[in-house]
Amino acid sequence: MSYQDSQNQNARMQQLYNRLTAKPEPCANYHDLLLQAAQLEADEVDIDTELRFSELFEHLDLCLDCAEEYAEVVAMLRAYANQPQAVELQKQRTFFPKPVPTAERKDSKKWLKLWQAAKRQLELNLPTISLQPMLPTMATTALYNSQLTEFTGKPFFVVALIDTQDPPVLKVTLREPQPKQWQVTVQTTQQRYSQTTNAQGNAEFTTIPATELMQGIVLTCTEL
Repeated sequence: MSYQDSQNQNARMQQLYNRLTAKPEPCANYHDLLLQAAQLEADEVDIDTELRFSELFEHLDLCLDCAEEYAEVVAMLRAYANQPQAVELQKQRTFFPKPVPTAERKDSKKWLKLWQAAKRQLELNLPTISLQPMLPTMATTALYNSQLTEFTGKPFFVVALIDTQDPPVLKVTLREPQPKQWQVTVQTTQQRYSQTTNAQGNAEFTTIPATELMQGIVLTCTEL
């Protein structure tokens, strides 16, 4: 064995020892990343080389509870995507309970929850959606339109339905002075649709059947 090989082996052994004896960081620190990674893996996206998940994967190597939870969430999401379910969204999870929202806005037709943490996240529940525009001459219906003053950056959040084609276009916009990219997920009673916003802060869903939209959606936006 050469001196260089010996040095490399010693370095690998030291790295392994450090990982095995390291104390895992608080599991709650990885809540958002774990959900994002689980969703991508459930969608068959290769995330092994994505740098933003490297710290999460190191934590999963050290924490058996989190590793088991990750596998359970991936399996749950795959099962959820393969069978029709009501829009009652998220299964209650014991180890990673979803944090209490930072703020909420609720009325009889919609419910917005917001989380202001390391990454901003929001969830908009629209139990029913009417495909009829407010005026016959209008092709676009605003389902939600507000400035999110509860968030840093105070982005404008708009959800609109453009009924000029079949299926209609569901357009989600998150716009602020310093543009950020968001992962936008639409959960219908039948399945899940996901996109990331473009440079203008828009994500357009063009393949969701009108019949699914009419039964209501839950829309989730997570800052990347």
